[in-house]
Amino acid sequence: MTVSNEAYLKSVFDSTVALGDKVVSSDAQFVIEGFENLSILMKQFPWPILSSQGEIEVPGPLGSKSWQAQQVATAVQGPFSTFETNAGQIQDMLKAINENGGYFNARVFEGTPENPKRSARLKKCFLVLDQVDRDFENRAQLMMISGTIHYHYHGEQ
Repeated sequence: MTVSNEAYLKSVFDSTVALGDKVVSSDAQFVIEGFENLSILMKQFPWPILSSQGEIEVPGPLGSKSWQAQQVATAVQGPFSTFETNAGQIQDMLKAINENGGYFNARVFEGTPENPKRSARLKKCFLVLDQVDRDFENRAQLMMISGTIHYHYHGEQ
């Protein structure tokens, strides 16, 4: 016998509606300090969330074990992608960042910088980029510069 009767489904629906609309992944912007005008070229970036770095196994009597949380992870990494322009603005930005030690600060916005719902400050960021793949047969894809961004996040909203 199914539990999905009309009354149960209505209660699930009402509970879901009461929580509000879900966040749309694309409704965000990544802004590098000093290069604010290039934020519209940033395609993919990790949204900062604080959580445990992992688990610690705690041995117990008779071979038992339990778990304990590690410290909160404030050093974060994740995928990063940006579109390049014909003028080479992203490569120029990367060159400028590298000439200043390779680090930068950034802010991510849910919404836009002009009208944010929330934002988070990222410190001492750096990029480890993949080699860009150029393909003479690919006439239908924009050039992407992708890799991994490493940053520090301490919950600053």
